Amino acid sequence: MASHQSFPVLCLLGLLMAHSKRLTQLPEERNASSLLEVGAEDVECFCIDFYEYVDFDDTGDKYHTLQDCSRGLSDQKRCNELCEDEGKTIGFEGKTQTLSFCGDDDGLAKKSPECHCLDGKDTVKHSNRKKAFKKYGDANVLTQFKDAIEHTYVGFGSAADNLAVCYEQCPGLCQRKHKLTGGCAMPTEASSLLEAGADREEVVAIPSLEEVKASEDAKSVDVHDASNRQTLILPEQKNASSVLEAGADRAEDIECFCIDYYEFVDFDDAGDKYASLQDCARGSDDQKRCNELCEDKGLTVGFEGKTQTLSFCGKDDGLLSSTPECQCMDGGDTFKHSNTKKALKKYGDANVLTQFKDALEFTFDGYGSAGDNLMACYRECPGRCMHKTKMTGGCAMPTNA
Repeated sequence: MASHQSFPVLCLLGLLMAHSKRLTQLPEERNASSLLEVGAEDVECFCIDFYEYVDFDDTGDKYHTLQDCSRGLSDQKRCNELCEDEGKTIGFEGKTQTLSFCGDDDGLAKKSPECHCLDGKDTVKHSNRKKAFKKYGDANVLTQFKDAIEHTYVGFGSAADNLAVCYEQCPGLCQRKHKLTGGCAMPTEASSLLEAGADREEVVAIPSLEEVKASEDAKSVDVHDASNRQTLILPEQKNASSVLEAGADRAEDIECFCIDYYEFVDFDDAGDKYASLQDCARGSDDQKRCNELCEDKGLTVGFEGKTQTLSFCGKDDGLLSSTPECQCMDGGDTFKHSNTKKALKKYGDANVLTQFKDALEFTFDGYGSAGDNLMACYRECPGRCMHKTKMTGGCAMPTNA
């Protein structure tokens, strides 16, 4: 797996130097009101697309209540102030701000919340350049925060009142939009970056898409080149039944994987939209079934000693659709963005592929043929993952190799 430290920090507007401290800039937002008007500050709620890497660091101790977290009524400061103390700040609309929420690691509210502060420097290293180029025509767009403002909180009283309402409501707003909590933006106590005495802006050059590709090619094998493809291996799974047990005449079990929120997983849509889920799972007159499209594109991984595809039929957010697309996991791109900080904290090993550690949710077996098992997985896996408050990780199917 390529080292994150060797990649340049990628961002849309560069990094600003203020008081000898670099600030990560969020992209400009559509219809975003100013956070910095005179008087009580507006507070923006951001929501993030699924399958984006966003690094929120939990800061301080657990609070007894949401009000303690949002108001600082306990023995520790309110959440945004803890983020300031930790230096977890970003630049947005010309000001230094924190982006934070009160809740669980999955971005949802809870009775005894923790303070979660966006680590901008780590986050922007893992912006999805492929998605940015496809969706916005510019590989340097920060895909995590492009058009991500969901709501602006203003008029509740003081800036602290606006922030408290954002902390209370933002997670629910994002969940209803089938998105991840991106946090509440709050200006810090620091004055404008451009005030007298502040350091001048230092813009770090953003490499072109071609330069980044050349850098990546120099550091890793191109998994799409059949002549020098290497197999990317999923970690062993806890309580996983074998997908690949002996017996060529035995119908293959099919595993459903579910992924934690805020993990980067790159699913490439393959082929055209299908007219139905059954066409995607079984193949239609015009197009092969989904896993076969993934095989044709060379999008495979290693799992339990075999080459497999990991795919699902649905939308870009991992949910089912009446006219689904085939989504194939691109292991080469995905594994470059494993969360090493989370791996070290949670598993004591920074080299664990966090996206797929203990991610096996269910094994589909006994429906008939391997195709029948795959059909059941394509149909049920997205719902199982949603029920677990996770993202669809796809269905593992051995290739013909």
